[in-house]
Amino acid sequence: MLDLGCGTGNVTRLLAEAGYDMIGVDNSGEMLQIAMDKVQGAGGKILYLLQDMREFELYGTVGAVVSICDSMNYLLEYEDLTQVFRLVNNYLDPGGVFIFDMNTEYKYKELLGERTFAEDREESSFIWNNFYDEGEGINEYDLILFIREGELYRKFEETHYQRAYSWKM
Repeated sequence: MLDLGCGTGNVTRLLAEAGYDMIGVDNSGEMLQIAMDKVQGAGGKILYLLQDMREFELYGTVGAVVSICDSMNYLLEYEDLTQVFRLVNNYLDPGGVFIFDMNTEYKYKELLGERTFAEDREESSFIWNNFYDEGEGINEYDLILFIREGELYRKFEETHYQRAYSWKM
């Protein structure tokens, strides 16, 4: 099974522990390092590959592909989305399944857009600012993370961009 856009490998690891032989693909070396650190003791097998989902290559086919946590929304161009679909189709066994999720225009406009979310947890805290450009269909979100390291917290800042795709495209 292929976990496309696997990030830090949480789902990949859970599926491996359930007995699936897993391949995790992500384009972030830092995320894959975290994923590999978590794999200790996971059942099944996991192969992590540092690849862009728009160009991924496998050595054979797989029975299923999963891509969750809105990974597909990170593809900002329609052509990139259709390219990923082509590649998935190419590497799926006949009768294989592709399971993915996507954030919708409704979610970006009504639930996330122009809103700030914040949460204080024991090991971390975050501030999440959203800016939705309805004309472009792009949601920009700025994350400020405070991660506990011993007695102190380290501040991290990230900016993410996601596209809302409509059924009409």
